[in-house]
Amino acid sequence: MSENGELVRLSRCRCGAAWTTAYWAEEADAE
Repeated sequence: MSENGELVRLSRCRCGAAWTTAYWAEEADAE
């Protein structure tokens, strides 16, 4: 159960990082 929680947290973090990267890339492109 602890392993599963860690996996979920990792994919959530990875997903957030990917979204942030895409967001800032768009912001830089807009400028």
